[in-house]
Amino acid sequence: MKSLKPLGSRIISVEEAMRRVNQMPDVPQKKPQKIPRKDRDYITIGEIVCTDYMGDEFEFHSPLEIEEDWKGTGPIFSAYQDEKRFLPSLALTCNILKQLYQGRNDPFQEQYNQYKNLSLRFLFGDIACNTAVFWEDTHARVVHYPNKGYLPQYSTLNKFVDPAELSCPISPIFKSGPLEEGLKHLRFSRFISNLTGMENPQILLDIANEMNISANIELPSGRGITTGAILKIDSCNLTISTAGDIDRHGTYRLVK
Repeated sequence: MKSLKPLGSRIISVEEAMRRVNQMPDVPQKKPQKIPRKDRDYITIGEIVCTDYMGDEFEFHSPLEIEEDWKGTGPIFSAYQDEKRFLPSLALTCNILKQLYQGRNDPFQEQYNQYKNLSLRFLFGDIACNTAVFWEDTHARVVHYPNKGYLPQYSTLNKFVDPAELSCPISPIFKSGPLEEGLKHLRFSRFISNLTGMENPQILLDIANEMNISANIELPSGRGITTGAILKIDSCNLTISTAGDIDRHGTYRLVK
């Protein structure tokens, strides 16, 4: 065993002791470790009700929890679901945006701004929604949360969520253009209400105005087809789009 040399006693002055203390390096203090809280990736935004053009409720959540941020991009209809989490319909997506808009100053400013800055993070600003539209000769069937009975190519689609089908007659006035113009026509406004889950979708115009962009609706030109319905927000437009392919992609956030 190696022997230790005894330390000789040495007395130093107060001034020398203070000098040595001042020359000691600062030791950074450790920040207290954060304890992760349960479901820390979600925030609760309260009660959400989706209604058709008559004000009849077809989707209700109390309370609803949404992921704090977007989770990249993927197909509209995919396996983003389990017994607790699911991809929201276009109706629920619009009502989430409404709720965040109404609380944009407090307490949902950060989440609301994520919509305003969407196209800066994701190229086209497309938001994947769990809604399909079946365009027939005289009617449009809006189906929120379609299952394999509606879309057989997706055998595991929406196993834990019940579909909501809303049908309304269509007419030649159903054209792509400003959302405000579409809301002036009775049949068209009913269709928009069924899509957005809002008895009065006028608030989407208010949201677009606050974002300093235009509000539009985008429809396909053909009939006898099935399209995906999404919400698009870029630097110029807020668009309710039903013109895209059923396999189109978009960014998403899950809810529960």
